[in-house]
Amino acid sequence: MSAGQAEGTALVFSALGLLALGRRLGLKDKPVFLAAGATCRVYRVGETVLRIGQGRFVVDSELRRALVRLGVPVAAPRAVGEGWSLDALVTGSAVRELSGDQARQVGAALAALHSLPVSGWGLLRDQAGPFVAVAPALREGIQTRLLDAWPFGTTPLKRHPLIRFAPDLARPIRLLEADLLALADAPSVINHSDLHREQLHFEAGRLSGLLDFGDAVAGPPGWDAASFAYFWGWRRLPAFLAGYGQPNLENQARLMAVPLAFHRASRAVLEPSRLRRAASYLRAALTSSRTPAS
Repeated sequence: MSAGQAEGTALVFSALGLLALGRRLGLKDKPVFLAAGATCRVYRVGETVLRIGQGRFVVDSELRRALVRLGVPVAAPRAVGEGWSLDALVTGSAVRELSGDQARQVGAALAALHSLPVSGWGLLRDQAGPFVAVAPALREGIQTRLLDAWPFGTTPLKRHPLIRFAPDLARPIRLLEADLLALADAPSVINHSDLHREQLHFEAGRLSGLLDFGDAVAGPPGWDAASFAYFWGWRRLPAFLAGYGQPNLENQARLMAVPLAFHRASRAVLEPSRLRRAASYLRAALTSSRTPAS
């Protein structure tokens, strides 16, 4: 972000700037604060949602426009500008647990996202038009989204915080290195990459909103399946994959769990509880047991 863009975003962040933007957009209701994330603040304005900050709003809006055409429940974009986006309000709410049917619905929505054409690897360029990722190869692409995620990062396996915390994982993980590097031969698709509970809204048991595509990344299709398993558990993955339409993607999901676990550990070096969660997630990924998609 340039100095001029940062200055403009700071102005919008102010109360007066927020009200001025609302008037410019023809919004009659006063903004009501909803939430704040690492890169933006979110306000409800009548039946719309206004996001302001340093998010990747252009490509986020472009992805949602494409998904609306495919019938996926997302926040339909109304307008986008420098440092802000205005979207339709999504009904429903987040849930703490997913049923098998809800997991299948999420899988079907992700299959639609993965069907969109993309070139390259890694985070998508924040632009309108064709979806283009910023990196030419898988290793560099993963580095744009995941922090020091072995074997695509820079820290040797035995020195990584995850292995220092759980040294028993080193040997089985080392045996997967060739298979992980071979993911460079997999097709590159657009992954959501962050399927935590606040990103999925349901109403009367139906998916009413798949939210926030600011971290969309081009990578192997198993990336989203691994992300889903991290937040919702491996026992729900078969149902997710049934909705996705490719039950045989589970092996790739378990492979992608390796860099995802190392990324989580790299962000939690001084937080034992988060390191423990990353290690537990990876241990579960290394098992070959499957559960029914029910």
